[in-house]
Amino acid sequence: MEAKVEKIKKIIAETLGVPPEEIKPESELVSDLNAEFLEIADIIMKIKKEFLIEIPEEEIKKFVTVNELINLVIDEE
Repeated sequence: MEAKVEKIKKIIAETLGVPPEEIKPESELVSDLNAEFLEIADIIMKIKKEFLIEIPEEEIKKFVTVNELINLVIDEE
């Protein structure tokens, strides 16, 4: 599971230009990491591709924290 968390953090860091050490499970994508909607959509698309999971587009708006993305991957596998 730790490897999955690190991959998710790497995707977020690369997409947002944020150092990985600043990304915590409780970090909020918008208020803490300054992500915009299109960046969040890009992060989710990369997670879908990396972990081969399906995420309906209407679900994108529901993700607020990094932990929610982590749980999504864990729950889907």
